[in-house]
Amino acid sequence: MVHALSSPCMAHAFYPFLKILALFFVNPQHLAFICVFLIYFINKSNRFKQMDGEKFFYMVEFTLPQLIGERFQKLIPYQRAKVNTYFNEGKLASYTLSMENSKLWAIFIATSEREVEEFLHHLPLSRYMKHKINVLTFHHVQPDKVPAFSMN
Repeated sequence: MVHALSSPCMAHAFYPFLKILALFFVNPQHLAFICVFLIYFINKSNRFKQMDGEKFFYMVEFTLPQLIGERFQKLIPYQRAKVNTYFNEGKLASYTLSMENSKLWAIFIATSEREVEEFLHHLPLSRYMKHKINVLTFHHVQPDKVPAFSMN
């Protein structure tokens, strides 16, 4: 099962600490700033902790080369074959190319960024493109509408 990253509000855990801080800071703006900073810091530090084997969505944004050479074009069928394999194995959720052919986005399902890098290593065109990997908080997709089955 694929999980989205959770970032629960940690304010309730800080309440006793905040009461103590309130004694030292008269200016409520200072106190609010410290609260926001603490919540951000704790959420950020806990954000990527996951159970072993837990999978997340990772978006890879590729930047294609400005000039696409013959070698690049010859590798496109091999890229398509590997992409189809990743879809069939449940490793890839989506694969999108911009109309201008300058950007490509792929959403992988993996346990770590290192696993995504391994997937990218096996894509023939990835060595010709720059890429950036981001773990996603969520990824919603409208399910396909399948007509209801009728016995008539």
